[in-house]
Amino acid sequence: SSRRRHTRFRGVTGVQTCALPICFPVTILGGDVNDRWWLLHIWVGNGKSHNEQIAKVVELERKFRPNEIIMETNGFQQLMAEIAKEHGVRNIVEFKTNGFNKKDVYDGLPGLAVLFENGQILLPRGDEYSRKMTDYMCSEFNSITIKPDSGKLESAGAHDDSCMSTFFGIKGGTQGTKKQEFTFSMM
Repeated sequence: SSRRRHTRFRGVTGVQTCALPICFPVTILGGDVNDRWWLLHIWVGNGKSHNEQIAKVVELERKFRPNEIIMETNGFQQLMAEIAKEHGVRNIVEFKTNGFNKKDVYDGLPGLAVLFENGQILLPRGDEYSRKMTDYMCSEFNSITIKPDSGKLESAGAHDDSCMSTFFGIKGGTQGTKKQEFTFSMM
């Protein structure tokens, strides 16, 4: 058969502040047998209430039925994961980020560059909405830089949420049914 079997995964990053729902991207990725990642859906809930964000997670969980939903659980985000579980989302995998796992050149967010360069992350560009959302996502990826004053890898823009959501989805995918490490050999 010419149809490829896709295993579905989703990365979800929580709100970035405790007081205001600033940004809440949901990135749904499908992984195929050739270790490529297809962006199946992206939703950005700027300004949405916490209840609206949880409702979207529940809706997309029912629509896509991912093996795992990866949620960042640092600080307040832990509460968001608990609320999602209370609303019936059972396949949440909690993921705590820190300066090591998020910023590691090989295993962290910078390692996604290798996947893009090798054509292993594929973005839809077929309609206006897809172009708008992938442009938004790419602008966030392009804003990731090493800050000269601190030497830290950070976003030079306002957000890095869709980048992190993609990172969580791929980490979830490789920790899920594929059972492989998310590492790269760079030469």
